[in-house]
Amino acid sequence: MAMMLRNENDLATLRCGVRLSGDAPVIVTQAYIGAEVLGPEVLTPLSAMGGSHDLPERIGAQVVALDAEAAPGAPLWLQTDRNALLAALYPWEAVLAARTGRSVLRIPNFLKNPWRPKLRFRLAICATGSPDLHAALSRTLTALGTARRDMLPLIEITVFADAGSRASLSGLVDDLVRTKGVAITLPDPDDSSEAAVAHGPLNPWLAWIATHHAGAGVDAVQFLCPGFSAGGRGALALTQSPLGRGAADGVDFVEIDALAAFYDRLGCAIMGFTPLGAATRTEGIHRLVHELAWLRPGPILIDDTDRPMDMLAALWRTLLVGEGLDASAPLALPCYLHPALTVASDATEALYAPDVTGDRILSFGAPMTDRALPKGQIKWLFDPPEGGRTTGSARFSDEVRRSPADALKGRILDGQRARLSSATPRSDLDQARDRGAQAALDFLEKVIKP
Repeated sequence: MAMMLRNENDLATLRCGVRLSGDAPVIVTQAYIGAEVLGPEVLTPLSAMGGSHDLPERIGAQVVALDAEAAPGAPLWLQTDRNALLAALYPWEAVLAARTGRSVLRIPNFLKNPWRPKLRFRLAICATGSPDLHAALSRTLTALGTARRDMLPLIEITVFADAGSRASLSGLVDDLVRTKGVAITLPDPDDSSEAAVAHGPLNPWLAWIATHHAGAGVDAVQFLCPGFSAGGRGALALTQSPLGRGAADGVDFVEIDALAAFYDRLGCAIMGFTPLGAATRTEGIHRLVHELAWLRPGPILIDDTDRPMDMLAALWRTLLVGEGLDASAPLALPCYLHPALTVASDATEALYAPDVTGDRILSFGAPMTDRALPKGQIKWLFDPPEGGRTTGSARFSDEVRRSPADALKGRILDGQRARLSSATPRSDLDQARDRGAQAALDFLEKVIKP
């Protein structure tokens, strides 16, 4: 499906694979503009890539040719094969952005895009397992507060931190609520014990978050934590319990299957990670993300904290506001992003229609509820689309009118439908099952949507 997205959107792409040459792996790179091949493929021994941010000469020549053929201001795209984990771990974004001055993004492996900007954005942050939590959380929250335009979208953030870290983080949260106008809450870790009992074998952190957001779900989850890798696979390294003092209490590893099921339960579309700790720890999250990109649709981002905070804010603005990429501010953070999200959408027009002014929205000092929405007629929220056309304002109208439970069901259906557009090779039997699943999802959508 990545190839289909590349071809349909004429993406300037560097495809990366891995082959064995004798007993040694080699990185295979090929440049494309859409379906057009730019020159021969290049084979580079993995050992030549090293840990350096300098490109080997022949790959550098490919990038020069790709940059020359790409449209002005357009991003460069990476297409990584499923068996190309070793290539996916290379810091392509930082290297290519420095070479070309362009944004660098990764092509997702699903044709359909399950995410679109919304009037209200709900985010859960899981922060644990590292002494760097304060700085990482400050960076994340500041970037989110900066990403909005005219105080929109309405952002609700829940920060889940262990008992040992919560007190030190509460002051930071209070300050950002005042200065950035974002609704942020810090649930009591004591609530996690009951959630852990209710969810049995589920990781206590995931159980706590799932219980807290039961019925409404979230749009995004951001993990601020170390990772772990073993046997070629990656995992999150979360502390054993939210009731503990942090990393001193030991860790519990969360692998891909448990994480994907957790996202599905919450209807989560955007999956974010801030890897913390030594390089051996952060690599585990990069490995996990490569697997995740082949398992679930939706934007996936990794915040490498050595990159400028403004870059993180610009990436969040692309996701939250729908104005597309800003060519004057290149992005160089690892991110799987559907090409539809890199251009301005009609959702942006609906979100910032003239009827809305900042002082008519609500007070941002407390968690937002449906009752906090402005009273009276607001055309861009409630008027039917002209001529029966489905517009961004009509979609926002639907989002506001629906209950949180119905909205969650809709997000889950969107995610399941997007998953059917996977790039994973499918047998005839699998394709028949997919058609049956699609029909079932269409029926369920008619049942749950008003």
